[in-house]
Amino acid sequence: MSEAVRGIAFVLANAEKSMLSLARDNREAIASVYYTY
Repeated sequence: MSEAVRGIAFVLANAEKSMLSLARDNREAIASVYYTY
C-alpha cells in the first residue's frame, strides 16, 4: 500500500515539475514574441 502511494506521489511530483517547466518555456516564448514585434 505505502509503495503504491509513494509511486503515485512520485508521478504527481514529476507531472507538476514538467507542467511548471512547460509554463516557464511558454512564458519565455511569449515574451520573446512580444519583444520581437
